[in-house]
Amino acid sequence: MDDALAATVSADYMDFDPEVAVRLAWAGLPVINVPTKVRYVSREEGGVSHFRVFKDNVLISWMHTRLVAIRIWRTILRLFGVKR
Repeated sequence: MDDALAATVSADYMDFDPEVAVRLAWAGLPVINVPTKVRYVSREEGGVSHFRVFKDNVLISWMHTRLVAIRIWRTILRLFGVKR
């Protein structure tokens, strides 16, 4: 758990939550799915979306690419017996 908390999370926006979830799973914490009801409030009801279609999708894609690369690199190091 300390490794996950000490990990540098470079995400800031819509990519923050998934990166934290991945790093916590890497640290060995159990993943628990909790059913949750969600209600999206319409614009007429005062709902506001902070999701930026282009920028947030790019950030999420970059986060995914970065985390996959980290995992591949760590796997290669482990295969060659390199301790980190």
